[in-house]
Amino acid sequence: MEIELVSNIPIFNIYVNNTKNKVYLDTGAKLSYIKKELLNGAQVIGEEEDFYPGYGRFKTPTYKLTINTDTVLGYISEKKNINLTFGILPKSLEALYSIADANAIIGNDIFSWVSIIFYYQRKKIFYINQR
Repeated sequence: MEIELVSNIPIFNIYVNNTKNKVYLDTGAKLSYIKKELLNGAQVIGEEEDFYPGYGRFKTPTYKLTINTDTVLGYISEKKNINLTFGILPKSLEALYSIADANAIIGNDIFSWVSIIFYYQRKKIFYINQR
């Protein structure tokens, strides 16, 4: 799948509630994050504590969103649901979305579902289903 690189951060599109959204992959984030307005009535499933350098520890409500693999990382030959847990960034960290005009940050929980190969010179991501 073609990706965009912004400061060497991979940017790609996913669909949330049938709407295309630009996201970036943060392999250092244990949790994925999404703008609150995209939750579309999703129910809180819990709360997690996370940490961001320069900000410190914070707690966030968590939400489970199901996304098909044909909409995550561009895989189209087999549909398989990916259930990611998303949190909401504290207001003062929402500027992180502006790195790439993104609506979500995909954390390393994606690696429970897929293995990813980065080909930075060609600006591509390849992945293999694990489940």
